Amino acid sequence: MSYINFKYLRFEKVELFIDGYIKKMFLDHPASVDESYFQHFFYAIGYSVRLIAAGVACFIHAFIPGLFSFTASTMIKKIIAEVNQRYNTSSKQQEHK
Repeated sequence: MSYINFKYLRFEKVELFIDGYIKKMFLDHPASVDESYFQHFFYAIGYSVRLIAAGVACFIHAFIPGLFSFTASTMIKKIIAEVNQRYNTSSKQQEHK
């Protein structure tokens, strides 16, 4: 009669969870754009703070049209240009690997 070592099975499931889901959610995408987790984290935080600032400027502009007339659109254009530059650089690096 054989028995099953449930402690090992639970550990194996945790290990598979870490290797699969966690890796997919936290590491695969940053690696796909040739960045570490923390590089990607700081870029994303930076973009989100700038987008929130653009949203606040847009919100104020809605009430007082004379204020921040081009602030949000200028900020967003700069962000788009930066993202495109990073994407193009990353894509070229991926092609050479």
